[in-house]
Amino acid sequence: MTLDALVEALVFRGVLSPGDDLHALRDVVEVRKALDHGMSEQIVDALKGTENSELKALVDEMTALAAAGKTFPQQDRAFHTGLLAKLGNSLVGQLVAAFWDVHTAVLPKLNVAVASDLEQTAQAHGLMLEAAESGDAEAFRAAITAHYEPIMRAFEQK
Repeated sequence: MTLDALVEALVFRGVLSPGDDLHALRDVVEVRKALDHGMSEQIVDALKGTENSELKALVDEMTALAAAGKTFPQQDRAFHTGLLAKLGNSLVGQLVAAFWDVHTAVLPKLNVAVASDLEQTAQAHGLMLEAAESGDAEAFRAAITAHYEPIMRAFEQK
């Protein structure tokens, strides 16, 4: 069973809801942020004291792409799903992936510009990983907040 129908319905809502396109995308981003925050303790517990070279490689790719002014949607999605894969909870991983897919499908259609904040976003991923591996849940949550700041600023500018 997949969440493809959920993704399609939410993309449809975000693209075709007259007058509230931005509100629909904001709702999706807020759900993503809530899931990240809600799972933060478990993620930190699962990664504490570990080294995750595959996640570090994704952070390095995001950082390099951001420095070149390029987006990194594949690496971003792989990072978030990779974090959650460490929990062994396939449902939360599927939910995060589904809301991520909706977010990235709707974002370009709404002309929400976040390119100037790519480096902050890439750095926030690195901070999330460092905090999780060191067992610092508070720093992990702060990095999540920093991760979402660029898109939240873009909403405020609309």
